[in-house]
Amino acid sequence: MKQEPKHILVVNDEQDMLDQIERWLKIAGYEVKCTNTAEDGIKLFGQIYFDLVLLDYNLKAEKMGARTARTFIPFFKKLNPTIPIIIISATEAKLDKDELDVVDVFILHQTIWRNLPNLINEILVN
Repeated sequence: MKQEPKHILVVNDEQDMLDQIERWLKIAGYEVKCTNTAEDGIKLFGQIYFDLVLLDYNLKAEKMGARTARTFIPFFKKLNPTIPIIIISATEAKLDKDELDVVDVFILHQTIWRNLPNLINEILVN
């Protein structure tokens, strides 16, 4: 019996990166929804079940006035406290202890292509 694909929400304000991640995850067999604002990501997350969120650390904010994932993580966790969240960043951002407690993995863009499929599989299996 064929297993249903896992659903992943990708939030990244860099359209080229968003397109690459979407294409790559679809090739790996995932159902993928993408958005380039955290506000839209939170809205989608409230409407559709996702198995995992892939969230860019530095985001342009629309209405909420925030620029990093740390502001948006609580919104995702309020809707689903058990959702795995992977934070990706082009720079070495520092997460404090409270953020580390709610984020499953923090990776840099440079390592994303090599490690992402195995990382997602490992998180979703556990």
